[in-house]
Amino acid sequence: MAELTDTQFAILSAQMAEIIKILSNLKAPVADDGPLLMDVKEASAYTGLTKAKLYQYAKEMDGFPVVREDGSNGGRVFFSRQGLAEWVEMNRGRIIE
Repeated sequence: MAELTDTQFAILSAQMAEIIKILSNLKAPVADDGPLLMDVKEASAYTGLTKAKLYQYAKEMDGFPVVREDGSNGGRVFFSRQGLAEWVEMNRGRIIE
């Protein structure tokens, strides 16, 4: 296999950097066939996470995509469909406790 010249390597490096930049700006695709907000049962079916894990993340994890309803018992928790899709994509390959 032939070695790259310094010029070829510089061009290839610049192209790779541009590809990485483009890929890092991509958002997770979101299906348009569902509600914007989901209850915990729907969010569990959508993500494959247990209801207990979703409640845990909603309570403990800053930035987890939830909307809370005002109520005397703390209110209901709703999960953003798009926010969950983006959160899953951002955490792909990570171990989440």
